[in-house]
Amino acid sequence: LCGFFYFVDSFGLYVVSSASKYVMEADQNARKEEEAAVKATEQQPIDSETDLRVGRAVERWIERGGYLKSGINMPSVAAEIGIPQYQLSAWLKQQNYKYSEWMTSLRIDEAKQVLKEHPDWSNESVAEHCGFSDRTYFQKKFKEKTGMTPADYLSLH
Repeated sequence: LCGFFYFVDSFGLYVVSSASKYVMEADQNARKEEEAAVKATEQQPIDSETDLRVGRAVERWIERGGYLKSGINMPSVAAEIGIPQYQLSAWLKQQNYKYSEWMTSLRIDEAKQVLKEHPDWSNESVAEHCGFSDRTYFQKKFKEKTGMTPADYLSLH
């Protein structure tokens, strides 16, 4: 019996420590991608005509729900949109966004809608639907952006 409780306790600690590790890795990877994209943007700014074209392409991609895929990064998003990565980076810079902030903002806005439309969904289901790879990361980013937990948000709406 003691062995069983030790196993359960050890497993619980492992799961909690693993979740934190994945959240930290995701944040670090996003920062590295942004730094590389910023360097590329500084070398090749875009003109207003290109800015408009990129903006329209991004809008179509958002309407198709491209941001709801888990694990997408700036190069894959640029490829899906059909533009070079430096143009996406430059467009985001002109919108005063970093890639990870923009992606999180899109996903949190979606999460707010989902929470209103499906109050019976678990945080894990909402996170998965909105493209977050992990429930813990979703809850952390939701609270950072809205100032409240998903449960608190749901109770107000």
